[in-house]
Amino acid sequence: MMWGWGYGHFGWEAWLPMMIFMFAFLAVIVFTVLMIARSFTSRPGFHDQVGHSSDPKQILAERFARGEIEVDEYLKRKGVLENGK
Repeated sequence: MMWGWGYGHFGWEAWLPMMIFMFAFLAVIVFTVLMIARSFTSRPGFHDQVGHSSDPKQILAERFARGEIEVDEYLKRKGVLENGK
């Protein structure tokens, strides 16, 4: 009979590093999958908008510069922001 050649033969000295390595490897795989999924689901231009001011006049000017609004709408909204009318 071969006593001691089962699962516990090496003891925690060998199993603990193997378990740590296994969890680290799985964490790397999960992180990689999440980053790939995020790259496919992120909105285009989202990172460009981070850090812009919350000043309404600045936002209006940026919208006009991007061509989202026309000149007459820009001037009308600018007047409302300056005069409150």
